[in-house]
Amino acid sequence: MYAISATLTGAIACILPVIGFGVMSFGRYLKRLSEATQSALALSTKISQERLGNIRTVKAFANEEREATLYRNKVNAVLAIARKENLSNGTFYGGVI
Repeated sequence: MYAISATLTGAIACILPVIGFGVMSFGRYLKRLSEATQSALALSTKISQERLGNIRTVKAFANEEREATLYRNKVNAVLAIARKENLSNGTFYGGVI
């Protein structure tokens, strides 16, 4: 490529490390978002298993609404993180392609 255009080769050699660093940084960010999504989903699953396992106790103290609200809040937190992850993924792949 240097034989065809030395200027173009120099420009690419200067730009390529910057692009590579940006892609690596964004990839790490996407990985952290993915891990956060999985952790939040695990927490909501844990809460639902505990509550469903102790449904007799929950019914005995008439706390169904409280438990439903707690679970709903956890699921909404998972949804918010997943939306952020999907938006970031779409931005990344749209920019790369």
